[in-house]
Amino acid sequence: MLPDRLLLLAAVLAVVLGAAAPTSQARVDVAPAVETRAAAGERVRVVIGVDGRFVPEGFLPSGAAVAAQRQDLRASLADVMARATAAGVEVEPAYDSIPYFPARVTRDSLARLRTMPGVVSVEEVLIAEPTLAASVPLTNVPAAHNAGFNGNRWTVAVLDSGVDYTHSMLNGSVVSEACFSSDGTSLCPGGAPQSTAPGSGRECNAAIEGCDHGTHVASTAVGVRGTGLSTGVAPGAWLIPMQVFNYQPQLVGIRTSTVDYTRALTRVLALAGPNNVNQIAAVNMSLGGGQFSSQAQCDAASPSTKAAVDNLRSIGIATVVASGNNGFTNATGFPACLSNVVSVGNTTKFSPMRVTSTSNEAPFLSLLAPGTDIYAASFFGFYTQKTGTSMAAPHVAGAWAILKQAVPGASVSSVLAALRGTGTSVTDTRTGRTFPFINVNAARVALAAGTFSTPGAPTSFTAVASGNTVSLSWAPPAAGSGGVPTGYTVLVRGAAGGPVAQAVPVGNVTAIAAPVPNGVYHLSVVASNAVGAGGESAGVTLNVPTAPMPPGPPSGLTATSSGSTATFTWNAPSGGGAITSYVLLAGTTPGFATPFASVPVGTARTFTIGGVPPGVYYLRVVAQGPGGTSSASNEATMSVGGATLPGVTTLLVPSVAGSTVTLSWTPASGAPTSYVLTAAMTPGGAAVATLPVAGTSVTIPGVPRGTYYARVTAHNTAGGGPPSNEVTIRVP
Repeated sequence: MLPDRLLLLAAVLAVVLGAAAPTSQARVDVAPAVETRAAAGERVRVVIGVDGRFVPEGFLPSGAAVAAQRQDLRASLADVMARATAAGVEVEPAYDSIPYFPARVTRDSLARLRTMPGVVSVEEVLIAEPTLAASVPLTNVPAAHNAGFNGNRWTVAVLDSGVDYTHSMLNGSVVSEACFSSDGTSLCPGGAPQSTAPGSGRECNAAIEGCDHGTHVASTAVGVRGTGLSTGVAPGAWLIPMQVFNYQPQLVGIRTSTVDYTRALTRVLALAGPNNVNQIAAVNMSLGGGQFSSQAQCDAASPSTKAAVDNLRSIGIATVVASGNNGFTNATGFPACLSNVVSVGNTTKFSPMRVTSTSNEAPFLSLLAPGTDIYAASFFGFYTQKTGTSMAAPHVAGAWAILKQAVPGASVSSVLAALRGTGTSVTDTRTGRTFPFINVNAARVALAAGTFSTPGAPTSFTAVASGNTVSLSWAPPAAGSGGVPTGYTVLVRGAAGGPVAQAVPVGNVTAIAAPVPNGVYHLSVVASNAVGAGGESAGVTLNVPTAPMPPGPPSGLTATSSGSTATFTWNAPSGGGAITSYVLLAGTTPGFATPFASVPVGTARTFTIGGVPPGVYYLRVVAQGPGGTSSASNEATMSVGGATLPGVTTLLVPSVAGSTVTLSWTPASGAPTSYVLTAAMTPGGAAVATLPVAGTSVTIPGVPRGTYYARVTAHNTAGGGPPSNEVTIRVP
């Protein structure tokens, strides 16, 4: 198998050269709903993706690389946004860490946008709504609490309808808050489209249905006992409430969209700090809409939200999403359908547990948790029971805080694998599919033991080129840094900090060698096992020997003679590779294909030779170097031994009398012995008539009616001189 991998590595490295994405010129796909609404005259809200370098920030090698990527994204976004504005697009502020910006388009501006350079996607803004003391013990959380793990020093962000954090279950738990409400009637303080001011994360108006939803969700995830009968899953964790809904008077309710909760996700990234130094464990999104049976279809529907979630996952933050309450048996709502989120379905609380008939389920559903008749905080310090996947999801988000407290360095893949691998199997009687119901303490024990951990980062990575053979080697991850590797993957980038151009599995080996093309590569390696890929090794930039370039063409060649001595001069090439010598090429016809003489002349750019036989010569010069021979210079003409070529003549204004045309011209220098008159039917065109003339004028009777274009050339024994100016003859 190893030779096959070597061939694959060589092929992949060949692809990396010039791997930067081209500027978009092709017609960008647009969701049919957007086209239909725009065609009907509506100003449609969309999210526009731009062609900018984007790597999830946790995968970048340093804070400087993160800052550089954000600066590049700002420049790319500003460029496209300026051109979009000029095209009639109503742009909104761009996201600060992903290459997307919201906008509103009409039919005409959408048409211009679809072929605009730099635009790579135009996505529909998807609408979502809230997905509406016995549940916590069911998940085996008390055992984790008894062992000292309650989410202490970790934080859960709740993107919902805001939170009553004066409630006894949540009082004192808030470390930051925000509001994003840019559609319909804003629910942010002062009606602003977004806010991070104090009070921004408070619950929306109690008179509006659904506004206690976020309080119920947050208290399930992180609530303390308060005056109620039980605690939330992680009562030691902190809370970041983010109000992401807006009021829709015609619906008498609240809803949100990809624009607002994607802004909230980017805010979570900012609050987390570099490499999640501020210890945010998870984001809870008990909201959703639509119907998606394919994760690939879902990812394509909203690449902006996926990019925001990718950023969070890359620094160890899980995005936990309710699957929805439509009763789908082969689909979930959005964003639970995204391939990089943790989707949660709803079960009953009593044995035997079963998946509820309203809970959306698909083969890609991640986990089950209790979501039926969940008793938690509500308005005005009270408590209430709610049912739905919205209630199940915060059980998982709270569990994440407990598991990150137990194993702070655990990746999202590791935590998810531990919850899935230790969960209680529950079969959905509607489909026969089985999913894991979370067992938090069992997951904690297994995660701490490394049973469900991704490997750590490989160490001592080296990359050496010998000619065109690249040898890579590395050491396994340090003991105790994660699970045991079962394989390694070489990551290939075109530049340090750039996107991964290719990921090449090389098996469970720690060294490999392969022939690769010339170029500059940035290489690293990651270890993986059944849980997933671990951390990335330090990277190495490698220059594979590049074949030398041939010199550029010389220029400005001139050739002069004095008697039988000829002198040639030229200019050095303006570019190309090194030069070791020049070669003078001589021919006897203009534009010769094969020279009759090739004369090496060293490195000087002037050359004199004597004893040249009489005649007319056509000369070029080429440069030679380690990279080969250049293309030829301009061609120069030289006459040796006797008459020189005549100079240029000046053809005077013709005289036309009926069908008789008289032409005259000034004598040429260089002792011409005759002249040749040529006539063409188009300016500068090929000659259709040629007339030898002895003197400097000629009268031609009986010229057919028409328009002609004439030139004259002087000749002597050395040959023909340059053509004269061209005159126009009109015969009526």
